Amino acid sequence: MISCRRATNADVDLFRSIRLRALQDSPGAFGSTYEAAIRRDHASWRDQILSTSDGIDRNTQFAFAADQCVGLAALYRDQDTASGEIVQMWVDPDQRGSPAASILLGQLRVWAAEVGIHHLVLSVTSINGRAIKFYEKQGFRSTGECLWTDPNRDLQGIRMTLTLASLRDE
Repeated sequence: MISCRRATNADVDLFRSIRLRALQDSPGAFGSTYEAAIRRDHASWRDQILSTSDGIDRNTQFAFAADQCVGLAALYRDQDTASGEIVQMWVDPDQRGSPAASILLGQLRVWAAEVGIHHLVLSVTSINGRAIKFYEKQGFRSTGECLWTDPNRDLQGIRMTLTLASLRDE
């Protein structure tokens, strides 16, 4: 059984370890690199968690199978708008195909509706066909916009978008 919860101020070390695992496991899925992330100091990880553990601008969710963290996803509100961007989405390879990704995204969608975010965007690397199909099944559609995810590694991405119904419409 998969469960999710929002990151708390006490999750600095958990966040760091899961993010590093994600970057090692799926280097082509992220604009960030493991090499850059491993050089970050503890304070930068702490500041990132503190900025997302409460409030209405950022939310980071962890997915758990029993007591093991198996996934991560975050939603960051675009400054002063009703739009937000899904970032850092990752599920452990052993849990791919399980409900973990859907549950993570579902938690972020519920939170988005609660805080007045009605439009979601994300970027996915064009080589990540499995993720593209997942997002399409979740209702995201390509905007047709291509962008450089990381030009240094020749990674290109596509932009996808989803407009959320209000909770009372669901």
